[in-house]
Amino acid sequence: MESSLHRQMKEFYSRSDASFEGQVGRYRIDVVLPDRLVEVQLGPLVVLRRKAIQLLHSNNLLIVKPIIAVKHIIRLRESDGSVLTRRRSPKHGNIWEFFHDLIHFCQVFPHPRLHIDIPMVEIEELRYPGPNHRLGKRGYRIADQRLVSIRGCVRLRDGRDLLRLLPAIPCDPFYSRDLADCLSVPHWVGQRIAYCLHQCGVSDRIGKTRRGYLYAWRATAAARRSA
Repeated sequence: MESSLHRQMKEFYSRSDASFEGQVGRYRIDVVLPDRLVEVQLGPLVVLRRKAIQLLHSNNLLIVKPIIAVKHIIRLRESDGSVLTRRRSPKHGNIWEFFHDLIHFCQVFPHPRLHIDIPMVEIEELRYPGPNHRLGKRGYRIADQRLVSIRGCVRLRDGRDLLRLLPAIPCDPFYSRDLADCLSVPHWVGQRIAYCLHQCGVSDRIGKTRRGYLYAWRATAAARRSA
């Protein structure tokens, strides 16, 4: 069943000349516009990889990949019952987390016909007791997710735009650990981000030592960052 969040995002990206759930070739598309196709992806991007490759042969494609910046958890008595509690989740998403998805999507992005929007959203998540709620396990099921607000959005047109997802970057030359230190994230996260930046043409591998690959920013990427 389609969530309210998915439906609301489709409506946000629609126009008066849009059609929903249109058929393009063998694929069903969330929003069909005269000048582009729009796919809203709440789950992993890798699920769209084959579909996107086929569609990009002859279509402009916009993929919308929301990141949950703020989540309000609403606990229900049952799936359509009364509200028991409402609280704000301590977890929140960061826009650079997009790289966790991109690592499996680098063979598709960048592409001249592909744009990716990353809206930072505030949502409500409705939960009700699941079969294991008395066993201390995942004791709930998600009844729905609803959009509260969009707190900002970054559009990716090419690999250089990826630098705008990062609050800070190291100077040349750098290792993945240097990138991780700039972002205050674990080294394995920095490795993923460094891999994506290299695969998307933002940086070059200029050597390898016992510390790993040594990277340097491409001149065009550095100019985009400072613009």
